[in-house]
Amino acid sequence: MRSSKPRLGPCLCILITALLALLLAVSAAWPQDRTPLLPGIYQPVPATATALISLQNDGSLLMRFWQGDGTTPPAGGFAYLSRLVPGQRGRRLTGAWQSLPGSCCPGRGRQELEVVDAEAFRFLRFAPSLEQAAWPVDPNQVFRRVAGLPVVQPAQRLAGVWRLAYWYTDLLPQGAPADLSEGLMEFKPLGDGLQGLWQGHPGHAALTPQASGARLEYADPAANFALDAQLREESGGLALVGPFRSTLGQGQMMLVRAALPANPPGPQLDDGGRLSGVWVDTRTGGDFFKISGSEAGFSFTAYGGSLAQPRYLARGRALPAGSDTLEGTAQDQPGQCCGNQAVLSFKLLGPERMQVTALWWPQGRPRPQQQQPETYLLQRVDLQQAAAAQAQGGWPQVVPGRPGVPDTRSGAVRVVFTWQPQGPPREQALFSRGGYGRALELFLDPQGRLGARIDTTQGQVLLRSETPVRPQEQHRAWLFYDAGGQARLNLDGQEVASAPLPQGWTGSAAPYLIGGSRWPNRSFAGQVQGVQLWAVAPDPNAPEPPQLTLSPGEAQPALQQTAQSQRPATHTLVRLWHPGRLLHAYAADAAAQRAWEAQGFIHQGPVARLWTQEQPGLKALWGFLHNRGYTILQTDANVPPGCRALGLMGYVKPQAQAGAAPLWGLKADFPEPLRGGSRPDTLYTSRQDQLEAAGRDGYVQPHTVGYVLPAQEPALARPVLYTWGGSWRGEGWGRFFLERRGQELHMFWYYANLEGPHFFGRYQLSEGGRVAQGIAVSGSGTQARYYRHRLVFDLQAQSGPRAQLTSWRLAAPLDDGRLVLFKNPRPSSTELLKAAQGLPPREAELLKAAAAQASPQEQFQQALPAARSQGKLLER
Repeated sequence: MRSSKPRLGPCLCILITALLALLLAVSAAWPQDRTPLLPGIYQPVPATATALISLQNDGSLLMRFWQGDGTTPPAGGFAYLSRLVPGQRGRRLTGAWQSLPGSCCPGRGRQELEVVDAEAFRFLRFAPSLEQAAWPVDPNQVFRRVAGLPVVQPAQRLAGVWRLAYWYTDLLPQGAPADLSEGLMEFKPLGDGLQGLWQGHPGHAALTPQASGARLEYADPAANFALDAQLREESGGLALVGPFRSTLGQGQMMLVRAALPANPPGPQLDDGGRLSGVWVDTRTGGDFFKISGSEAGFSFTAYGGSLAQPRYLARGRALPAGSDTLEGTAQDQPGQCCGNQAVLSFKLLGPERMQVTALWWPQGRPRPQQQQPETYLLQRVDLQQAAAAQAQGGWPQVVPGRPGVPDTRSGAVRVVFTWQPQGPPREQALFSRGGYGRALELFLDPQGRLGARIDTTQGQVLLRSETPVRPQEQHRAWLFYDAGGQARLNLDGQEVASAPLPQGWTGSAAPYLIGGSRWPNRSFAGQVQGVQLWAVAPDPNAPEPPQLTLSPGEAQPALQQTAQSQRPATHTLVRLWHPGRLLHAYAADAAAQRAWEAQGFIHQGPVARLWTQEQPGLKALWGFLHNRGYTILQTDANVPPGCRALGLMGYVKPQAQAGAAPLWGLKADFPEPLRGGSRPDTLYTSRQDQLEAAGRDGYVQPHTVGYVLPAQEPALARPVLYTWGGSWRGEGWGRFFLERRGQELHMFWYYANLEGPHFFGRYQLSEGGRVAQGIAVSGSGTQARYYRHRLVFDLQAQSGPRAQLTSWRLAAPLDDGRLVLFKNPRPSSTELLKAAQGLPPREAELLKAAAAQASPQEQFQQALPAARSQGKLLER
């Protein structure tokens, strides 16, 4: 018997089966391709808790959970943060949680959620700690989405303090970066934009949010300076980067949020190393390496065309790998062609030539085994000659600058010139360095009178002669300045103006400008025959040879101390600190600094500048290391008892002289009651204003080692000793303040802020003082909570004082007035890190007031029988 079904039946069955399989596959894959939960605020009914869910870039979810229905976690309530990862089918979310600062109950645990639908979830498991088993959950409690994520206005998102760095790309050939300036900007929302201030500058700043970044506008009408930048967001908004134009030219700008502990890589400026500069690929003439460093290692930028508008741009670093050879790696930068990486070898062939062997391949892929590297030659590009060529036929001539010449605190400039006035009267610059807020300039005013301006942190110091300069005659103009003393103008051997200079020049990394200024329309009318620069103001009647002589229209010489020397006139003495050994160390070169850092010492900053070569009027400064670890600096070459020689550190002046500051040496002997004995240390500083503060920290017996050139020495970092007393911070537990009183240790702490709950503890110290145990309390009366604590000082910690705090919850009140006594409390632990040796005044007063009351032990012993007698003691 034939079937009555159509002949197409089997085809339809196959088609239907395929469609069903496809639908099943899509439905199975769907949860993986979409967000398991929509971002927003979730609450159960009734709203006893709140969860804020947000989506992360890696597909995980971030949950912020707290008690109550408020929009923010309440002070003292339970609150935690958790990262949740979707399961294979997207219906379950798992992760660990960590209590937030300010939460009543510090700790870490685990949780698992079930996704009911895109706007609802329920808890499947919740473990109160990583070690404990999960507690039973209420399967009927469903958290549903009640609102979207709080809307953050663009202006609010950009508000706050930003670190600013900007540099010009139109001063030097090839778009090489120049005149790097740094500072801080703070913005506050105002309407749809933000208004702000640039620290240390009188003008006003405005930041306008845009689709992919912001526009920054700044104006200082009094200085006739304006700046406009178009900035794009980078790294999710941690930085704003982009080009700018200003009254002085154009370049690149970078704003980085000030709370970050690091900055993105900035421009690679010439640091004075022997290989520093721009090198050109001799095959093409249009591909370049911008190198910063020497044979001991250098960083580099490889680019095509110009740095201002490169065809490609890669950055890397090379380190020594044999005789005259360095090896390194590089990567194309984000936003630039072409997404490649490389290994490179640099072979030095001479002062002006090097051979490069490079192998490039796409990032994210293994190194190709068959591809052969290419080898080519690099030739140094003389930016000074290029700048001189650009200056042919007019001023100004731009010459790459040298660090420290002239210095910020003391220096001198001498210009030989002939004035040939033409056109309407106007201001004309003879020599200048630095732009807005950083200018050091010699000029003729519209009336032809010699003048000078020096920008300082307290404003601009202006000097001006009363008598015009005679045209068509050669003149010699001097500017001498000495911070804390005078700035003086000298014309043809006669002083013509002076002014007090309470603060030093702000300094600048900008190029030198001969016959012009960074400000428009100030080019010189006439001839500048030569410029000489001194790092320290010399005696005008018998000046020492200059550190640098600039000859307009020619390639400029290297920085030199004398005609026979190519070495820098000075180098920097830096100070380092070891927080575990409580010792300072000192280094006068990069190799010594690296050696100290390899031992755990931390760079603190410059102390002074020392002369590098022996000459009349200088004495050698020798370094010695005592067998107890501290450093001795002295001008006597004989090795002190118990020491070994570190070698020659540099040269100092034995007598006071203009522009030089005393190098002070001080001694300390830090008590070590926990580790035993004491720790001697020495401190060297060129800042007399730090002697009083150093004395408060235990450094005494100041004596003068010699006289040095001052540097930008930072404020003294106060030592943190390996003792219990001081200010501590906890790992998620807030701030702690400890004070030792005999064999007792008193502690006061809080979580988020002082307005929240206060906790006080009083502990007995063990013999030797390393361990402290006792009772702590929060609150008073029937609302008091009690804890048992054990603190153990880590005597082996090398990065600073640390202690382990273990806590057991002993008793806590219920809402009905009963007191719960926990029979077998589980411990929780955290690490305390000592942040400061002293206590803030208010916290010290609170700790003192708590010490005058009954101890937590006494309060606990009174609370138990009182609750038991009233029938309100519940034991668990």
